[in-house]
Amino acid sequence: SDGSTINGGAGGNGTIFSMKTSGSDFTILHSFFPAIPGPNPNPNGEAAPYSALLLSDGALYGTATFGGSNGMGSVFSIRTNGDGFTVLHDFAGADGQCPNASLLLVGNTLYGTTLDGGARSNGTIFALSTNGDGYRLLREFSPPGSTNAASEGCSPWGGLIQGGSTLYGTTYY
Repeated sequence: SDGSTINGGAGGNGTIFSMKTSGSDFTILHSFFPAIPGPNPNPNGEAAPYSALLLSDGALYGTATFGGSNGMGSVFSIRTNGDGFTVLHDFAGADGQCPNASLLLVGNTLYGTTLDGGARSNGTIFALSTNGDGYRLLREFSPPGSTNAASEGCSPWGGLIQGGSTLYGTTYY
């Protein structure tokens, strides 16, 4: 079984771990470190992996709500043995900010939501391939008080589910 924590670990910003279902063999696969300037920089620090991990073909996929090269969160992958931690996408605001929910995998496409960001700063629905290519912004939510927000909501907090060719989700506001 694999999981994540939002705080602690060697970097203080959470961990990805594995352990046997019996509770034995607890192993830290990855520690999230803050962005650090200086002689040993870590400019792309990741923080707070709030969501559950997704497992497919020996890889774990997840989101870090904060950090990344723009400080607005990221989508990442890592092998189940702890090798190959890779940032698949760094959010920059206009394309989303603060991914807070688990990802959905359909074929080789990851689907997800961001709590904030987009042109209207009220969350997004996005898609990208499992290798990080082809990022697509599928939906930008409208601000509270707007006619669209009154009917569609904004700030998607939870993950998406799929039925056929349809995605389903919820908004916080």
